[in-house]
Amino acid sequence: MKYIALICFSLSLFTATPSQSHDQWDWIMDNSLENPVTGQWCCGKSDCFKLEVEDVIRMNKKEYRFRLNGKVYKFPSNQVLPTRDHHGKPWACFNLGTGLPRCLFVYFGN
Repeated sequence: MKYIALICFSLSLFTATPSQSHDQWDWIMDNSLENPVTGQWCCGKSDCFKLEVEDVIRMNKKEYRFRLNGKVYKFPSNQVLPTRDHHGKPWACFNLGTGLPRCLFVYFGN
């Protein structure tokens, strides 16, 4: 009987859908976050990507730069939002039509 329960539990892990679990980008969609200047929705699963802290640099008061998949993107400082990632990781969300970033989330500290 223990083996049957273990097999059923194991199968349930493989058949779970994303809506049944809490995904790492849910905080973006759940809070209906949008770019504060353009008003574009930041969205989530298909167009938002977690970045490494070292891949995001504040160049000056007007601009951030970040790297994703070997490409460097520029992003206006006045459009950057505070990250709500549980580990303080930065995130970037893209307009899939243009390939340009629409939202950037960074950790501002305390």
